[in-house]
Amino acid sequence: MNDNITFSKLICGLFFSLSLLLPLTALNTNASATDVERLDKSQLLTVLNEAETAYAQALTEKRTDPTGAAKLFARAADRFELLVKAGVINGRLLYDLGNPYFQMGDLGLAILNYRRAELLIGGDPNLEYNLEQARTAVKGQLPRQGADGLYERLLFWHHGFSFSLRLIIFTASWIALWAVLFLRIRRPIAYWNYWAGCCFTVALLFSASLLYDLYSTASNDQGVILKDNIVVRKGDSEGFEPKFNEPLNAGVEFVLLEQRPQWLHIELTDGQSGWIPAADAAMISSANPMGPKTA
Repeated sequence: MNDNITFSKLICGLFFSLSLLLPLTALNTNASATDVERLDKSQLLTVLNEAETAYAQALTEKRTDPTGAAKLFARAADRFELLVKAGVINGRLLYDLGNPYFQMGDLGLAILNYRRAELLIGGDPNLEYNLEQARTAVKGQLPRQGADGLYERLLFWHHGFSFSLRLIIFTASWIALWAVLFLRIRRPIAYWNYWAGCCFTVALLFSASLLYDLYSTASNDQGVILKDNIVVRKGDSEGFEPKFNEPLNAGVEFVLLEQRPQWLHIELTDGQSGWIPAADAAMISSANPMGPKTA
């Protein structure tokens, strides 16, 4: 009986700490659709249809009329961008926005939008494939550190699942935990402890994953370089010497270390760091997929 009380106290303590989680998830919702949304539903659907039609036609004409296809890809990107500016932010739309940029060879904007979509629909096989293809096409893309790759494989449930999917899994496991505890009280059978432990472990892991995203994003903002031939410097002005022998190109990804007026201190995937102009990059954040504003 004492074991039951102790276990129940542990569960109640976890529930109390995680009760703060659901209100905070509002920070991760698409609140950008409040002030900027000026198009009504029918207009949004019209713009979406225009974007999808232009993209489909571009794919059809890509081999026979590359020039015409490029114009159609640009038209599709413009229409998708209009939806985003109108406040329609979701993973599928950001994925669709990345596709015409990829087809046009604008790897910076393609990877940027794929990465933003990844925060919302992580684990989507089409998204993962296109993102990998875009990364492969980046000129001078730096290799990822082996430790980081191993870390991501071990924590696949954190890196491979979107925030919303992890929230669903956490909620389901939490409800299942209380259902098992109720049955355990009504019918005290030994194997209820096993199922309660499983549900508790899943709930704990996914709650930790969600809380990590909510509380640590301020120090873990990432970004993508949008232009070619960007010189990485040793300090935050044009007067500093270049840090590397070769410039970086559009599509190279980084972690933000520090931000100063007009400059970003970045760390590349191989661990090297330096300064780039803020205007030459765009940011991504788990709490805000569209990225924080840069000075």
